[in-house]
Amino acid sequence: MFRRTPSPQSSREGSPNIFPPDTHPKVGNRVIVRSQVGEAKTGILRYVGDVKFAQGCWAGVELFYPQGKNDGSVEGQEYFRCQQKYGLFVPIRKVDWSPMNAMGVNVYEDRIKHETVK
Repeated sequence: MFRRTPSPQSSREGSPNIFPPDTHPKVGNRVIVRSQVGEAKTGILRYVGDVKFAQGCWAGVELFYPQGKNDGSVEGQEYFRCQQKYGLFVPIRKVDWSPMNAMGVNVYEDRIKHETVK
């Protein structure tokens, strides 16, 4: 009698995981910024580290929509560059890795085309 062994595709243990094992956000990753008030915001993580305006580790995010508070600069200190109202700084604990990273989605394509036409 033949014994069939499950293939990696049909086995739960062997099935490929679309999420990387280390899903801590890194500069350049798409991220989701959680908020206790209002909707979550999405963007690209552009800065992680200490800032002059507050204690602790902060994340600088270039948002996909003009929902931010700055252009990547705060109190005259530039941490990264983006358009005015697209930059946002939050404590790193409020930033989550976006599953869209695993899909290879490039949402900047239309925005880049629009900006280069100007």
